[in-house]
Amino acid sequence: MVESRRNLLAAFEAGRERWPGVALPLEDFARRMDALEIDGEDLALRGPDLYLAAACATGDEAALRHFDAAFVSDVGRRLARFDLSDGKLDEVRQRIRTKLFVGPAPGIGGYRGRAPLSAWLHVTAVRVATDVAAIGGSRGTEVEIVGLIAPEQTPEIETARNMYGERFREALEASFAALTPREKTILRLHVVDGLNIDAIGAIYAVHRATAARWLVGIRARVYDRLKKDFEMRWNASSSELRSLVWLLRDQIHITAKRVLDAG
Repeated sequence: MVESRRNLLAAFEAGRERWPGVALPLEDFARRMDALEIDGEDLALRGPDLYLAAACATGDEAALRHFDAAFVSDVGRRLARFDLSDGKLDEVRQRIRTKLFVGPAPGIGGYRGRAPLSAWLHVTAVRVATDVAAIGGSRGTEVEIVGLIAPEQTPEIETARNMYGERFREALEASFAALTPREKTILRLHVVDGLNIDAIGAIYAVHRATAARWLVGIRARVYDRLKKDFEMRWNASSSELRSLVWLLRDQIHITAKRVLDAG
């Protein structure tokens, strides 16, 4: 309890120092951290980010100005690959502000410090940009960004889908659901938002090789869980599972997108 209080106070003070002029009482900050069930590690790592997000959720004007200057103003650079016009970028920024700050339950209130606030906003920006690009007929369509291009339909694929599709989907969902929140965030950046290891490494301030190792490890855990499920429930061999993974690879992408989006 003492350690938890110490972490809370340290995060609060770090937030006040990083974002001067924000008027968020300690009691309100503590209440929000408790409601979101923020653990000590995330509180220690993301104190200033959590403080700013909590203040923005209350509508604090200074906090909103800080957020706009530090994060929203950088949206154009982060979305350069979408090749949006200045007008479309302004629309994206406005939609982000509406999504995060407007309404009785503003989206910023859901930030829990499991990734840097800049990475969390990047995910939101990519999703908004996807919608704006699709509406405008730009090349950044959902299919291109997410990579959900199904393989050529063959009798073998159709047979595998009919025989194993539902149980394969259920096992996949369980495998993705078993990942830690951090692993889901990293995989979501890669699968849902189409970011490569360079972009993920930049978001987390690590070398691209580290980001690559993270993704390899996450994929291995998903496959190991899937393999264990199929061995226990349907007595399938490793070679049979490898064949299913190849035949039903489109379903892997689709299920991953659905589960990770929901998360």
